Amino acid sequence: MKKYLGISAMALSALIISTVGVTAFANEPVLISAKDTTTAVDTTKVAAEAYSALTGKITACEKNEQGYSITFESNEMGTIILNEAENGCLVFDGSKLADFTALKADTEVTVVLDNNAPMTMSLPGQTNGAVAIVMNNNAFVGKFNDNLENDKLKLEIGDNTQILDVRGTKQILKADDIKGKEAIVVYGVSTKSIPAITTPDFVVILDNDADVKVPEETKPEETKPVEKVTLRKAFEEKGYKVEWTANDKPIVISNDKVKAEVTIGSNKVVVDGDMAYEISAPVELIDGVTYVTSDALELF
Repeated sequence: MKKYLGISAMALSALIISTVGVTAFANEPVLISAKDTTTAVDTTKVAAEAYSALTGKITACEKNEQGYSITFESNEMGTIILNEAENGCLVFDGSKLADFTALKADTEVTVVLDNNAPMTMSLPGQTNGAVAIVMNNNAFVGKFNDNLENDKLKLEIGDNTQILDVRGTKQILKADDIKGKEAIVVYGVSTKSIPAITTPDFVVILDNDADVKVPEETKPEETKPVEKVTLRKAFEEKGYKVEWTANDKPIVISNDKVKAEVTIGSNKVVVDGDMAYEISAPVELIDGVTYVTSDALELF
């Protein structure tokens, strides 16, 4: 990740505040809709927070040799140039992961910014501190207790909720990994209760991913027999499409959010083409039927 000489995003916001002034809001995290650009964040009071959610509009997104240069007109801090590497920032389009090519001029978004990321002293300020850009959905950033709630939002993890780390790694993290952590929540609807209740599309854990562990119970024990299941039946019952072309070609398992591949004779599950996980035994073809160990289902 590139580094800049200059001041941090929060230091720049303090400079802007001292010259033009802002309206004060509550100290705690604010529930923000990506479609509602009237909500403001009190940038004088989020300095103690590691991340802040800024609302506004993308006015330009240009590819360059280093990645992408994104011009963001924020309601809270004015114009910011986001300089991001090709895979340096998560982009969400509704309930799907997207990429920078989805960002067009006049796109309303919520940008989750690392408050400790360096920002240049130029006008407009430039930073590579964007962690996530959310389009066509609601976004919230805050810390969650052991009940997966805070004073603004309570999470009910659903079957289709994807729990990621800041690199976008998916399908291996569990609800317990959210407890006590700061996270981005991307969701469609919520109740009007206090706190609001939602079943999110995505939860992105923002704390150091080195602290995130796969729960011990999901790790197969060498001395414990692992059940083998019929691959097609097991995954189709979970709502996945299974595509087979030939015995020596990968078998594709997919839905509208994730795509994985397994190969007969291999104990690797490759998710979205770049994340490989090991299962306890190779995929087998017996009498024309493909079998996989049951721990493969836990990755989805």
